[in-house]
Amino acid sequence: VGLDSAREESLINEDGAIEAGKGLFSVEPFLGDSGRLYSWADARGSTSLASGYLPIPSVTWQLPGLELTVTAFAIGPASSSSVVARYRVRNTSNIARAPTLYLAVRPFQVNPPWQFLNTAGGAAKIGSLSWSGQSLKVNGDRLVIPFTRPAQVGATSYDGGEIVSHLRAGRVPAARSVNDGTGAASGVLAWSFQLAPGDSATTAIEIPLTTSLRSNLAPGSLDLLEQALAETTAWWEEQLDRATVSLPASGDHLARTIRSTIGWIMINRDGASIQPGS
Repeated sequence: VGLDSAREESLINEDGAIEAGKGLFSVEPFLGDSGRLYSWADARGSTSLASGYLPIPSVTWQLPGLELTVTAFAIGPASSSSVVARYRVRNTSNIARAPTLYLAVRPFQVNPPWQFLNTAGGAAKIGSLSWSGQSLKVNGDRLVIPFTRPAQVGATSYDGGEIVSHLRAGRVPAARSVNDGTGAASGVLAWSFQLAPGDSATTAIEIPLTTSLRSNLAPGSLDLLEQALAETTAWWEEQLDRATVSLPASGDHLARTIRSTIGWIMINRDGASIQPGS
């Protein structure tokens, strides 16, 4: 996920975890409902691209009575871009539900350990976490900025127990800042929703992809969030729809793949230079 010609990009995996930049921590979703914590391992997951070909990916979880959709897109100038992740929780049951969305900040990359081109994948360092009341600062030089105010925020050191062990026990750590000499701190932002049958609730986070600590999307109105996504979608359509590939219906997937690939070449390039393995 990224902007045309921006130096920094983000990664999202098929389970909905988002990496904050090359070799950095990830933000991983969990859902709590009726005393149970659900992760990617409990869901039937699917992936898609906006309009079937734009480099705006979504991951959808199907759970008993609930659906979670994570959509990631990039905004801002190429010199200081951000990745925005929109989380939409929908009640697919015929009874009212009160799910909690947890976004865990964890010392793992999306880039796996066996993918080692240009950088070693696997673990990431989180030496400190600090909640300011408006954003979560990670390692003193990165931010996770919630678009709507979370109901709870917590942080824990490695010795205090990894964040998922706290969530499985039904609690959010009381601490809002920690320092961890092992580099394995973790934290969580949590939102509680009240959903009637068929209803949905939306929130989002912004992760600046540079150490400028500058937000590109002011928190607040969900209309602004949707406007930013619509503008990003329209921009990519303009860039990738300049030429038409005409194939029989059986070849539609090839035409979409060509356009998607052009999009990711644009994301991976720095000016005229393409970054292999970006």
